[in-house]
Amino acid sequence: METKERKSYGRISFSLFIFLFAALLNLSAQKGHTAGDDKVYHRVDNMPYYLYGGSEENYTKDVKAIMQFISDNIRYPKDAWEIEKQGKVICRFVVEKDGRLSDIHIQGKDSLYPSLNKEAIRVIRSFPKWHPGTMGKTAVRTSYSLPVIFRMRGAKVQE
Repeated sequence: METKERKSYGRISFSLFIFLFAALLNLSAQKGHTAGDDKVYHRVDNMPYYLYGGSEENYTKDVKAIMQFISDNIRYPKDAWEIEKQGKVICRFVVEKDGRLSDIHIQGKDSLYPSLNKEAIRVIRSFPKWHPGTMGKTAVRTSYSLPVIFRMRGAKVQE
């Protein structure tokens, strides 16, 4: 009977060891995946900004500068102009640690019209570098959303 109990105890111990080892591997793999340098943050201590940043007054100036940049650089696609298509698309992108904008896209539910979507992405892609978001004093990759509004009044049309 003693040998059966020892074998049973050994099997349970071995099974427990395998289970704990597998759990530890899984935990370290998850930790490594989320704690890597390529994590994109949605909430940070200081959000990315284009030119100004910091105070509420600077935030207002920054929004105006972003909208001015978009207004100066957007060209209404001719096909959308001809059918009088207007509206808003929400561009989503990542502000990288060095200020570049990457992963620029429009989510399906925010899609307006193919050529307008393409133009919004083109304009966002043409932005100069931004100031990155930070956690503490460390620059981090930060998710950002920006509306691009297409209005026909006063628009510059592509040729």
